[in-house]
Amino acid sequence: MPTITSRHSQYVEPDPNTEYFVLELDSPQQVRGRIAGEHTTREVKQFKLGERATGQGTGIEWDQYVGKRVRITAPGDAISYPSDTSMPLGMPGFGSTFNYKVL
Repeated sequence: MPTITSRHSQYVEPDPNTEYFVLELDSPQQVRGRIAGEHTTREVKQFKLGERATGQGTGIEWDQYVGKRVRITAPGDAISYPSDTSMPLGMPGFGSTFNYKVL
């Protein structure tokens, strides 16, 4: 089962205090998602769940789940790969359409 972890940016721009919440998969998975309007399949080891910068959160307060095992379900069209250099670099996300359950 995947586990939620927390990471801090090692980059100076825009804020070195940004904390990212990441879903670490037990093993790599082939995942189909969107990038720049096209569909692609890539091997994935992690998903970006959210971030907190300078005390501001986005969406669910993931810090309460760090270290916990979770199951996330999402429709196939909810998964997307970044087409820019946003952090965490290259990590896909679920958008806002997903369900989760702490195991």
